[in-house]
Amino acid sequence: MNDSLIQQEKMLEMAVNKSLSRQPVPLSLENLFHKILSRIAAEAELKKLKAKLWVISAALAVTLGVLVLALAASFAAFSKTPSFQFLRLIFTDFKVVADNWQDYGFSILETLPLGVLAFLLSSILASFIVFDFAARQLGNFRKLLNAQHHGKF
Repeated sequence: MNDSLIQQEKMLEMAVNKSLSRQPVPLSLENLFHKILSRIAAEAELKKLKAKLWVISAALAVTLGVLVLALAASFAAFSKTPSFQFLRLIFTDFKVVADNWQDYGFSILETLPLGVLAFLLSSILASFIVFDFAARQLGNFRKLLNAQHHGKF
């Protein structure tokens, strides 16, 4: 029994020595200090990006809400105007429209609800701007997480 314990002890000692010989050389203090500082900087950057992501999510919710409101308002405004009646004239009385194309164009422009149309277009523009900013920040967030995951910090 004693011999088997001594034999297991020697095998364990050989396995530990073999494992230690395969491990990389320990970092010097200078490299360790640099690694710690870069890790702290990465954590600070991650904290900033997390705050930006919360702001982005709130901005996305607001712009999507405004966009839905603008779509509903524009649908209601366009349904009350005779713009579509003028557009139907192109297909029914094309000769009259072609002869009086300037008056026809001005008539369509006069019937458009420009305030609601401006509201709709500005909300679409705001949504595009927020989506673009969100895509860039999510890309930065993904790069930072991948760098941390792969041990570059």
